[in-house]
Amino acid sequence: MKTIAKSGMILALITTVAVFTSEAQPGPGRGPYGGGPGHGRGFGPDSCHMQLMVEDLSDALSLSDKQKADILDLHYVHIQEMKSISEQYRNDCVGERNARIASREKMDVAVKKILTADQLTKYDEFMAERRGPHGQYHRHWN
Repeated sequence: MKTIAKSGMILALITTVAVFTSEAQPGPGRGPYGGGPGHGRGFGPDSCHMQLMVEDLSDALSLSDKQKADILDLHYVHIQEMKSISEQYRNDCVGERNARIASREKMDVAVKKILTADQLTKYDEFMAERRGPHGQYHRHWN
């Protein structure tokens, strides 16, 4: 009888330790600050996501191969600029936000220069859908 009670106590102790240690560990894809893969500094798309996003844009606007390549190159430059903004404005949230907005607007103007008049109309609709209240739920950004 005493052996069964001791076994039960040991099992309860092991279960408790297992639960608390697993709860203390960050889940997959979480940085040391618990904010996700961006280590608390946000999450930017990688090259695979960039290609998928430009592919979606290409499908929606019927981009030529040259347009698609040019837009993809612009996106890669934009991502590098966003990374440098994070470093430059490390302790200035307002400055970082304003710099990011300016960078996005500059990117938008550069992309629009590549498009035809017909594509430009479709682009505005496409981006309004992506940047709308539910734009963060885009299938490639999850």
